[in-house]
Amino acid sequence: MMREVKLLAVREIQQRGLAKAPLIVTVFMIVLLLGGGAVVGYLHDRGTFDDNSTLAVTAQTRMLGRAVQAGSKALGEQIGGGANYRLITAKDDADGRAKVKSGDADAAIVGKPENLELITKKTAPKTLTLLVQQGTAATTIADYITQHGGIPAELNQKLAKTHVKVTSLKEENDNEEGFTTYLVTVIFLGLLFGAIMATGQSVAMGIVEEKSSRVVEVLLGVTSPTQLLVGKCIGISIASLAQFTCIALAAYGGAKLSKLHFEVDWAAVSLWALVWVLLGMAMYMVLYAAIGAMVSRTEDLGTVLSPLMLIQVAVFYVAIFLPMSNPDSIVLRVMSFIPGMSCYAMPARVGLNAVSAWEQAVAIALNLAVIPLVVKFAGRAYRRGLLATGAKLSFRDAFGNGSKARKSAEGAKN
Repeated sequence: MMREVKLLAVREIQQRGLAKAPLIVTVFMIVLLLGGGAVVGYLHDRGTFDDNSTLAVTAQTRMLGRAVQAGSKALGEQIGGGANYRLITAKDDADGRAKVKSGDADAAIVGKPENLELITKKTAPKTLTLLVQQGTAATTIADYITQHGGIPAELNQKLAKTHVKVTSLKEENDNEEGFTTYLVTVIFLGLLFGAIMATGQSVAMGIVEEKSSRVVEVLLGVTSPTQLLVGKCIGISIASLAQFTCIALAAYGGAKLSKLHFEVDWAAVSLWALVWVLLGMAMYMVLYAAIGAMVSRTEDLGTVLSPLMLIQVAVFYVAIFLPMSNPDSIVLRVMSFIPGMSCYAMPARVGLNAVSAWEQAVAIALNLAVIPLVVKFAGRAYRRGLLATGAKLSFRDAFGNGSKARKSAEGAKN
């Protein structure tokens, strides 16, 4: 049995997965995501300097340059931005301007304390401008304290001892990077939704084409309907997963090329994404195959697939929008345990860190327990659909004990 299933899966990969249309779509998405990330990274660089930028200072602005250098380093440690400025000495203001113009320095701080000037060859980064302004203000305050008999060092010591206690009233399962993780989750759910929808329609379309061209009759002569169902679903799912993986990797590469700071645990995201992609594919593919076998013409395919697609769309939208307002909603909790819905609802809750480990384990166990039953249930409808010719089967005839299915099967056997 495994040999027949393997051969059928390879056949579907060659016919469906290596076709021009999915390959073109995959290449287009990869180029779009990587190119978009590169463009964002380029625009990001236009407003910043490199990690090892050069800042020219004169004798009068050297202390301010050191303050900018220390402030940029601290900024980089806190939020992942900021440049590592290397200070060089300019003889005077004109020399500082000349160094920027010749490219020997990325920026220069010149002028007198009361009339400073920041010179850059390209648009000055906002962080550098802010640091220079803050440094100038600090220098002015220190000079004012000194002139009035105070000691700036004592003020700095008092400021250093000042701490602000931050108390968050959020739930313990909330975290600072929750929004970013949820944004990644939404992107993943969108990719999953598109992959299941496109793959399911491809499975159903392939079955209808084989029925109309009588190819299925040849295949049933050498294999059973169950083997044909499993092999077709596995083959097309593998091809779709390969496409899904390539697009996901391109999205990750685009995020890195954008040079934006994402506080996301990519290893954990990848792990549960893989789990729910596999479970979602296994659940929906056999249903699409069974429903696709109900008709013999491609014109009727949209009508029979509409109920399943509408259910999938409804579940997807609830999983996307409901967690934004109420991640602990009882509706979302229930959906996250129902096979067929949990592949959307559970990742949405995981993205907001609003689910415990035991809930994920129970949801996965329920899916693994129900999938064989769905395969058996859908396999019966698939078998009846393959043997039925002419008018389309109703859902009652396909999935129930309808008389039309029995008569079609008996006619096919005779």
